[in-house]
Amino acid sequence: MQSAGQSMGTIVNSSGTIVAQARFLPAGIAPAGALGPVAAPAMVLLAIQLQLASISRKVDENIELTRDVLRAIHEDQWATLIGLHETSIRALQEADAAGTVNNHIFAPLATREADLRKCRKLFVDFVRNHVKHLADDAKSRRSYIKQNFDQIIADSHGMLMAEFAWYRAQVLRGVLISRDSEESEANDRLLSHHVEETNSAHEEAMGEVIKLLAEVESHVRLLALLPAARSLPFTGKRRSLDDALKMADALATTVSDLRNQLHSGRDKLAPAVPVFKEGMPDKLADILTWALPENAQLLALADANQEKLLTNNVYLGITSDSFFVADQSDLNKEGAIENVVPLADVRYVRFAERTKKGPKLDVITRDENYSFTFDSWAAEGAALEATQRMANIFASTMNLPAEEQRTDPLLVPSLEGKAVQDQIES
Repeated sequence: MQSAGQSMGTIVNSSGTIVAQARFLPAGIAPAGALGPVAAPAMVLLAIQLQLASISRKVDENIELTRDVLRAIHEDQWATLIGLHETSIRALQEADAAGTVNNHIFAPLATREADLRKCRKLFVDFVRNHVKHLADDAKSRRSYIKQNFDQIIADSHGMLMAEFAWYRAQVLRGVLISRDSEESEANDRLLSHHVEETNSAHEEAMGEVIKLLAEVESHVRLLALLPAARSLPFTGKRRSLDDALKMADALATTVSDLRNQLHSGRDKLAPAVPVFKEGMPDKLADILTWALPENAQLLALADANQEKLLTNNVYLGITSDSFFVADQSDLNKEGAIENVVPLADVRYVRFAERTKKGPKLDVITRDENYSFTFDSWAAEGAALEATQRMANIFASTMNLPAEEQRTDPLLVPSLEGKAVQDQIES
């Protein structure tokens, strides 16, 4: 990029994320410091301006699938939203063609400042409301997404259009400020403040929509694996899960493009320690890949029985930070994992081999005692070794936090204990 006769560029890491800015000088022409400093905020804005211009067309193609949903659900806001979107795109294209930002380019956006902020706030609030509802337990999240999938898609699409219309306007305004030579010192301070405030607000909003879309995409992918209904309620009708998945994937891809990142699916989970009679079912691995949180590391997984009032067939799993107990029927039919316990809550573990029976595993946590048994196929050989390994993983997490530890004068050793006893007797 050219700015004031100087060549500028950006430095990116291996994933394509902008990590720094650079100014290129001809070798040997100017001594260090001879050209004077170039404001870092201005270089950041120039880098973002180029990035936004290069991906705008691709983003429009990605979210074409969901545009009709947005138009149908937010008919009242559609005219304003599409107007802001197209005005900001046109201003960015003009700045790219002219190689600068001046009042002629920025004026149409300047007159829409109030609409930009109002529309952005409206859709950001919609997204945050969805995220708030998804803070409940897994069952409630699934129910909410099933009932509100079309609304979530429309609000997410609208938020992206409103957010980036506002963001483009702020970037172009920042470049305009950086090119104003009058009151340069005051403008430098204004530019720094503008860039900091813009990036902070933008990152916060994008964090919300990323959280929402990740949850929606994983839920729809999970639904596609289950023997449940093959469609979702959609603007008074129903749409197939395949259509729903395409919409969720398109929006998630769009967010990744806008953040200059690669959107990819999850790697299929495979436990380091599987405890099964004839190997872990492949379908179970697919379900757990989307039922467990993203980036979960599955250390061990067992086909077990939980002993309560009635013995129940469960899947017992250990991840890097928690363990879970899932009813086998519920997980296979609904993808439900309702009982998740932090490993930090494990207090004591007991493992016992039993004659002619599979072993027994007791896990005592801060709030509950869990008792698991394994069928006779786990009584010997490789299966027994696997259950022992699982018990060892559990045992390695045993801890008693300082705040739960207790002392009593009657148990103070040697002379201290005698001194206390003397005091009691006296």
